[in-house]
Amino acid sequence: MNIDVLAQMDDEAFDDAVMQAFKRRDDFPEWWRAVLHPDLIDDTEESLRRTLGRAEGQAADPSRYPQAASFVLKLRRNALPEVALARACMED
Repeated sequence: MNIDVLAQMDDEAFDDAVMQAFKRRDDFPEWWRAVLHPDLIDDTEESLRRTLGRAEGQAADPSRYPQAASFVLKLRRNALPEVALARACMED
């Protein structure tokens, strides 16, 4: 796995890559495994938290962003717990 490609991305591009990996993790589990690599997992969690912060702001305006509240729940109930589980399963 060549995680250097991901490690060299700027924050915006990395955030986009993390979101694609999360959204498509069932179809492309290797993408999700890549961003959960031990050398990237901290950056991935930080990226998800940045995205969560933006989504929470959008959720405050449901007339403009009707899907934001649902997305906030997906991040809280799925993405962040999956990161925590991946971290727990890492070898020391």
